[in-house]
Amino acid sequence: MMKAGRILTLLGMVALAGPAFAQRTPRQDEQQQIPAAGFWPTPLMMERFIDRLTEDLAVTYDLDEDQLYNTRELWKERFPGWLNDHRGEIMQLTNEYFEALLAGEPPAPAEVAGWAGRALPLFDEFADLVEGVTEEMGTYFTDDQRVMLDSHMAGFRTGTGFVVQRLGVWSEGGFDPETEWPGSPGHGAAERQREREMQEAIQRAEAEARGETPAETDDQPSQPDASTTAADAGQDEWTKYVEGFIVRYQLTAEQQAKAYKVLRSQQEQRDRYLRRQGDQLAAARQALQTAKTDEERSRASATVDQLQRPLDRMFTQLVERLDRLPTRKQRLAAAEAARVAAPRDGQTKPPAAQSSENEASASENP
Repeated sequence: MMKAGRILTLLGMVALAGPAFAQRTPRQDEQQQIPAAGFWPTPLMMERFIDRLTEDLAVTYDLDEDQLYNTRELWKERFPGWLNDHRGEIMQLTNEYFEALLAGEPPAPAEVAGWAGRALPLFDEFADLVEGVTEEMGTYFTDDQRVMLDSHMAGFRTGTGFVVQRLGVWSEGGFDPETEWPGSPGHGAAERQREREMQEAIQRAEAEARGETPAETDDQPSQPDASTTAADAGQDEWTKYVEGFIVRYQLTAEQQAKAYKVLRSQQEQRDRYLRRQGDQLAAARQALQTAKTDEERSRASATVDQLQRPLDRMFTQLVERLDRLPTRKQRLAAAEAARVAAPRDGQTKPPAAQSSENEASASENP
């Protein structure tokens, strides 16, 4: 039986048209350009697709008739509308993907970087949509059903984190056609390994959400490996940033819970990246410190910058996702508190105070 976390992940993959390449979110004043050709599900297809998925949900969660009805109506209200809002972009990118598949050779990393860069904000938006839908489902679930839902959502966040991390690497030009393009000699084995790692991480996340300790195996460590420990200080800084953000804007308990969810999601992405690239990053930093010539320093610095960019992007995403949480009232209160605390006698305001005021004036969050 398919678990709810897998169902949500499957819906996410379908919404992003298989290859997980999608366009940016369209502006409200921008009319979509629908391609003249390409596949798009009919309303009846989508309705029946949701019917089948919610039937699986009913079995997984032992939903009664009212709960199943409410879930089905909620999904039909939210997901088809979101898909239709992005129909033009999804169809266009799907067409481009299959055209590339039929070309007989993989696309250039620069082309994939463009696709991935356009996919990232939309994928993040879809993950937020799933979060909102599941929160509403929790309002009519029983306590036991909510425990199971929370567990599956932990798995969903982990799964989407893998996708976001991979898109981030691609957007930085890190696409490897030898192992990441269907039909390439090394793709099959590499893809199976990536799938295995993701499923193991999902299982661990779901177990931890239930308060269980996952069984340890030689290839499923419960502690970070050596390549991850180099980021311990960074992890503390990320946590400190979130804690400072909570205090600055006096977030409510509900907002704080969301802030820590965002933190865990971004930390998971970072740690997965460091498990793969941490040794190389540490070696590059060491090479930069010990460089004896300008050429060695330049080469080492470029390597550090290349390996550091995905981490910087992940932290930027953390900041951007947190910035959605405070209301305008909270932003104004934070700006006023910073103004009162600012030095007098013509002294320059600290950066934090200036940042708070800028955020408050720029925000349109109701």
